[in-house]
Amino acid sequence: SGSELDLVLAAAPDLPLPLRVLVIAASPRELEEAAGRLAAAGPMVSFLGLKAFSDGSLGGHTAALCRPYHDRPGTRGTLRFDPGWAAEMIRAASGLGGMTAVHAIGDAALERVLDVFEGAIGGGVAPERLRVEHASLVPPGDLARLAGLGVTACIQPAFLPSDSPWLRARLGEERLPFVYNFRTLAEAGVPLAGGSDCPVEPPHPLWGMAWARDRAGFQPEEALDAAAALALFSTSAARAIGED
Repeated sequence: SGSELDLVLAAAPDLPLPLRVLVIAASPRELEEAAGRLAAAGPMVSFLGLKAFSDGSLGGHTAALCRPYHDRPGTRGTLRFDPGWAAEMIRAASGLGGMTAVHAIGDAALERVLDVFEGAIGGGVAPERLRVEHASLVPPGDLARLAGLGVTACIQPAFLPSDSPWLRARLGEERLPFVYNFRTLAEAGVPLAGGSDCPVEPPHPLWGMAWARDRAGFQPEEALDAAAALALFSTSAARAIGED
């Protein structure tokens, strides 16, 4: 069957807004092919970079944690990020003029992603080309690293109202101060972009800005700045590889 990239390219002539596309690919060759197809598809779509995943979700007990889940002591989630592969793909994305955005929700996943990002920056990749998607659980040590590296954290204020009813049971009292601590990230100097995580959460940016203000302690102008920052990045992620 076709890929998500095929769907994006087929819809490109009829899109009401331009899309800058993050591509999910398995190899540098697939990433390069996807970038070429996007470049040839007209003015409404363009290649933004690579999208990768290092873990799952807190809701599904698949976000990778350093310590077990409070309500499921036998699991720490699923860590699925190979550092060697990731380093190669980041170099490939950067060589194509693109960025790399990596989904990391749990603290174990974030730790591994920051290790890889640190190596990439040491190899000449600009921090502005690297982004952590979600950064949901950020203990103090990882907060200092995130701020020091200068990479962007793409946060989702919509997670605050949707996840708050079960977060305490999932993570326990001790870890609560470090989950969705968006205000702390901002105060530490981490560059933030505010996303919706649509279609998992409602897409309207005004709702996300309101939750950032009302649930994360942002001033209205700070919530607007985070939402505006995401406008500089992607509004779509598409798979380059076909799916059965």
